[in-house]
Amino acid sequence: MSISICNAEYEAANLPLISTIGYEGKISTSSGLHVHPCTPHLVYAIGSNVIKADLSTGSQTFLIGHGNNVTCLDLDLQGRFIASGSMNYMGFKSSVIIWDFYSGCKIGEHSAHTTRVNSLKFSHDGRYLLSVGNMDDGNVVIFDIELRKVICGLQAIKGRNGFPRCIAATQKRNDCWVIGGDDYLSTWILDTKKNRLRTEKTNMKKIKRDITSAVIEESDAYAFCGTTTGDILKVKMNLPPRDGYACDRQDALGPGTNGPLLNAVVTRVPSKCEKHRNAQLYKGGVTALRILPTDPSSCSPGELTFLIGAGNGIVTEAVLKMVCRASGQPDQVVMEQGPQMCARGAVTSLLVKDQDLLVGSTMNEIYSTRLGCLDKPRMLASSHYGIVHDVAFPRCFSDVFATSSYEDVRIWNAQAMRELVRINVANMTCYAVTFTNNGSCVITGWNDSNVRAYTPQTGSPIWVINHAHQRGVTGVVTTPDDKFLVTGGEEGQVRIWSICPYQLTPIAVMKEHIGPVTGLRMKPDGEQVASSSGDGSVIIWCMRKYLRLSLMLQDTLFLDVAWHPSTCQLVAVTHNHKLCYFEAFDGSSIREVMASETDPVQAVDVSPCGLYVVTGGADRLVKLWSYNHAKLLRKGCLHSAEIVRVKFSPLSDYIVSTCQDGSVFKWEFPKDLASVSVSICPGKCHGKVDTQIPITDGGRTNIAQACDGSWN
Repeated sequence: MSISICNAEYEAANLPLISTIGYEGKISTSSGLHVHPCTPHLVYAIGSNVIKADLSTGSQTFLIGHGNNVTCLDLDLQGRFIASGSMNYMGFKSSVIIWDFYSGCKIGEHSAHTTRVNSLKFSHDGRYLLSVGNMDDGNVVIFDIELRKVICGLQAIKGRNGFPRCIAATQKRNDCWVIGGDDYLSTWILDTKKNRLRTEKTNMKKIKRDITSAVIEESDAYAFCGTTTGDILKVKMNLPPRDGYACDRQDALGPGTNGPLLNAVVTRVPSKCEKHRNAQLYKGGVTALRILPTDPSSCSPGELTFLIGAGNGIVTEAVLKMVCRASGQPDQVVMEQGPQMCARGAVTSLLVKDQDLLVGSTMNEIYSTRLGCLDKPRMLASSHYGIVHDVAFPRCFSDVFATSSYEDVRIWNAQAMRELVRINVANMTCYAVTFTNNGSCVITGWNDSNVRAYTPQTGSPIWVINHAHQRGVTGVVTTPDDKFLVTGGEEGQVRIWSICPYQLTPIAVMKEHIGPVTGLRMKPDGEQVASSSGDGSVIIWCMRKYLRLSLMLQDTLFLDVAWHPSTCQLVAVTHNHKLCYFEAFDGSSIREVMASETDPVQAVDVSPCGLYVVTGGADRLVKLWSYNHAKLLRKGCLHSAEIVRVKFSPLSDYIVSTCQDGSVFKWEFPKDLASVSVSICPGKCHGKVDTQIPITDGGRTNIAQACDGSWN
């Protein structure tokens, strides 16, 4: 997989990125997932970055320009331009950027909105871009792509006039859009001669709805809007003639118009087995809506075929038909046909290209299937939908790694960056994960104070330690012989357990920390364990006598700790932006380096050869340092949220970093640094560092077999 960066400020000497795991599925307005009409490319967002991914080669292109998270995304129908809007802090301007799809360069930008851009939409020919702001802003703005500037705007929210959220563009005209939201539905028309906007509020006939999605049929006669209630609003557009219209009613050149009018409230026809209340409504609301092209010879006049995505994850194909109710009154309903698909989370994106269907959900998952056989989907991509708290590798094996987050632990194929195994615990957060040294077990620590162990091949549970701590379990490590387990908790205790042969016997409790344990690392020989805490201390514990050997104390918060492979030194990172070197023998300080200018440093790891240190923190930068000189060698600056964990692969061929937006980044270890020889920092250490660490099998068989095909 190759990565290219489209940003003039991106330095060539930065840490090269190999691939990423991530997709922001919660972007639902105007769809947060788009497919190019001519090439096999997907366009989506990860945090503040816009990603253009090639499905045929796996390459990714990062479009970097936003300073905060992307909130809306659109691709014009011809596939020439990408538009993205972002959010900002309260009272600050938020940006809208237009990108050239093929070159990835910016071709336009404006900051006419405040705090947040709720949605944006290209006209059908790609000439104009309409964007709408948040409740604090309330402006509708038109950007001319040819002139590369904002040509007009108008206030959309006046007092308590609703809350706009989603946009649909007409199919034959480039001057009309429909904007829907919470108790809001209006048609916006652009006078292209005078560059002025006008809005026509829809006559809703005393019906109030929260609109989440909208589409306009091919003739521009009707608009269909999905609601949180679970029904679909059919609105007659009543558009005025294009050439006989001015923006003011007083100087209207053409005949008068009645304005948009609610035509019908469309519900579904429930099956015979569905006899519960409100069975005619879609559960969770209609969150995504698409109109499929129909064959006039096979459909009656007025019939339309829809793809409907619901808040409970159901995707179904349905036909709009006119029926006669028992009272004798005609009514319009959608009759579902064919099999259904069920996704995890609410459906936010429905994309159709030829006969292929792509579905995006709020659980950050993308599914691929075919029209007509929706019940046979395959997962195209997935990622965590919460903060990724920890990452772990099997011993001496770089082809897989595990990550922990809210509700699940996932094991990934490091080469393809694809999910292999998922371990779910509902409504719980996994703070820590580790592999046993023989590779036969994945041990996890959760916020419900339990420690759970699973098989890495299938994710089947093996054993559980209930109430391992008084509060959540924040760290887990095992001894090299896998006989003992060391855990750290939010209450500050470090506990030792006997886990061989699965007797789960408590051995010792060490109670010197008064803050939560933020980092826990086992010494390679298993004789000592180091723990860092939010109380400003790092303690080295003896695994034989269960006593404190060394104490490192500072007036700050220690956020992570790591051993040097020589075991004579260790490094820690602090809340006051420092990377600290300590002597393991007596805990004396050797060196302090300012690792960040503005933000806390939250993660640290030392390479297996002992020559390099990697750090990450709230400044969103992955930094690679020389261990001996504490000199910054490379930095990776593509994260869009605070970095939580960084880790060298066991063979030092790449670096993995995780962050708060749920994404996982895989960085290439620079080849020009692989042959650099650096001696250990001088201090009180009398040990010798081998630049070539001997690699043993260490239980590789189980994991290797899993990667070779037993992870299905």
